[in-house]
Parts: sequence; structure tokens; C-alpha cells
Amino acid sequence: MYEINGVKIIFAQPFSLDAEMARKCIGPTVVLDVGFNTGRLPTNLALGSLEAKNEFEKQFNQKTGAFIETLDERLVKWVDHHPHEQWKNYENDERFVLADRDTAPACLILLTEELVKAIGKIGTIVCHGDTDGILMTVKLLLKGKLPYKEAEIDAIAADTRKGVLSQKGQLLEKAIKADISNNSVRMAVVNYLTTKSTEAKNIIKKKAEQYAKIKERTLKLAEAYKERQGIMFLDCPKEDIDLTQLLLIGQEKSPIDVAMVICVHPKTERKSLTVAGSRNWNFVSLLGLPGGMPNRVTISIDRLEEAINAISNAPMSKT
Repeated sequence: MYEINGVKIIFAQPFSLDAEMARKCIGPTVVLDVGFNTGRLPTNLALGSLEAKNEFEKQFNQKTGAFIETLDERLVKWVDHHPHEQWKNYENDERFVLADRDTAPACLILLTEELVKAIGKIGTIVCHGDTDGILMTVKLLLKGKLPYKEAEIDAIAADTRKGVLSQKGQLLEKAIKADISNNSVRMAVVNYLTTKSTEAKNIIKKKAEQYAKIKERTLKLAEAYKERQGIMFLDCPKEDIDLTQLLLIGQEKSPIDVAMVICVHPKTERKSLTVAGSRNWNFVSLLGLPGGMPNRVTISIDRLEEAINAISNAPMSKT
């Protein structure tokens, strides 16, 4: 947990929000760009089955549901753009500002000056640690003002991988990706954009310079892609890479615009399977998942063959 100007900052993933995390939040709390937990399905349950749906709901209640319940009145706003089947239970709760990615290609768009004013005093910000989530955090700290004029364009480009990041946006992205599991780098970005700290700026520049080696490693690794039923597949060794860039290269190589990469999470050391495709793909619906980014999902590696068969047999793969 970090702090700036008296506000606690927690960088989070959907699976990290639970009752214990809620108890760490101090005072009025805002959640930015963090989706509801989708869970991990036991191998004995089939994707899309009623049993799977019930299991996903159970895990939601243990994670996101418990986080919300424990925070109770301390939860001021939850702003997000990762659709989830549990959204329907919060659509009449004014604390939740939820919109799909067509409406909000970057979550930053949803955090208007009017919304910031309505939020009022905050004690804790829980945010996603990507460029979009960090820019939202800074905008909230700056009382609704963008930290630099291209910030909204950068948030959209970073989250959709369409468009070009500004020079500053590229610097921030490189710094974050150069040490992806290091939240102190994310906090340096928050400090720099909020206070113009020279020390934080130097940290960012130093980290950004290290990204060149990661990019080189990623491009080399991409040469090992193999095609499986139109899908470009890669089992990635445990090393620092730019996963997003690796997936985009795979999509370009794939005749159906889909890439699958097995990789090791830098913190949990757990292997998982990430599936990504063009915006025309909706893997959440196709694989029977409860929510998440429609065209990029992470599932258990035990689901590899199920996912390959579902995707290769989908109408999208025949066009």
C-alpha cells in the first residue's frame, strides 16, 4: 500500500479484492478500472455448464462480493468497463458507474469532473495497475483534471491497442512494462504526474530504458509461435516479456486473428493461458465466462483443448 497527499493507493487485480483487502482500505474508498472477479473453474466442470456458472458465482461471492460487503458504506464509487454477469445486481446502486467497452474504450472517460466532484473526499483509491487505471487515479487526485493534454487519447490507445501513444504515454508504458510486477514503478508514475517529482521522473526514465531488452526478447520469442486450428499458440518460458505485444504479433500471424500464450504470472508463479483476438471476438461469451474483457481473457491451462475447440468451431473462425 502506498500513500500520496494523505490518500492510500492500492494497485489491484480482480482476484486480489476480498474481505481482507477491504479491511486494509482506510476511509471513503473508490475503485477504478478493476473488474469483478471471474474466478478459476475446477477441471471437473465444463465451460458453459450450469455447474460452472454456479461455481463462478460462488467464487464471485468469496472475492468481489465479500470485498463490497466488507467495505459497506465506505465504498463511495466503483468505476469500471469490464462487463460481468453480476453487474445486473448493482445497476440500481448509485455507487457503481459501469459501462461496456464500446461506451468506454478507456475507463478514464467515465471519470468526469462532475463524477469527481460527486465523489468528494477520499481515503483510499483501489486501482488497476495499467496505464488507464493509473491515469484515472491521477485524474481523481487532481480533482478531475487530466495530468497532460494527451492523457485521454493515451488511455484509449493503451487499452484498445489502437492509435498511437504520445511521447509521454510511451515513456510511462515502457516504464511500467519494464518491471511489470513492481508496484513502486506504478507509484512513481502517480507521483510524477501528480506532483511533477524529479525523483519519480528519473525512476521512470531509468525503467523505460530497460524496456528495450524486453521488447527484443518478446520479438525473438514470437518467432516460436505454432499454428493450431488457425490459432497461433505459444508456451512461453519464465522470463520478462511484453505479453500484450506478444499476443498482438500472434494475432497478426493468425488467419482468424487469435493468439494463445501460456505464461507464468510474475508474482503468483502460477501458469495460465491468455487468449486474445480482434475486437470482433467475444471469448467471455464463447467460453461461458462470467465477465472480463471480451476479446482478451485468462483461463486455466487445463482448459487449453476446450478453448481451442470452441474457438476453431465458432462461426467467427469460418469467415
